[in-house]
Amino acid sequence: MKRGLEFDTDRGAGKTLAQVLRVYTNTAYPQNGSECSQATRAALIQLAEQIALAGEESRPVQLQRRQLPTLRTAIEWYFSEVQKEMTPVRDALLQRLRQ
Repeated sequence: MKRGLEFDTDRGAGKTLAQVLRVYTNTAYPQNGSECSQATRAALIQLAEQIALAGEESRPVQLQRRQLPTLRTAIEWYFSEVQKEMTPVRDALLQRLRQ
């Protein structure tokens, strides 16, 4: 059984997913939140940086299975609250997280 998912960062997908995750994290886990919230925030910011770096290097990034629901939530939120007219981009990112 696979422990995670290899996310293809090609064609700007890594850069986009990293941006989505950063904006979501800053909204859902503000800097002055609880200790638990801060731990989650730090982990998500670190993940966004890993995804962005993989995208810059045009290589896939290994995502853990437990991260996938948060990433899907971030994508759904971002494209319903921030970039409302970009449904094809949302769908493409979600598709890459299903493989």
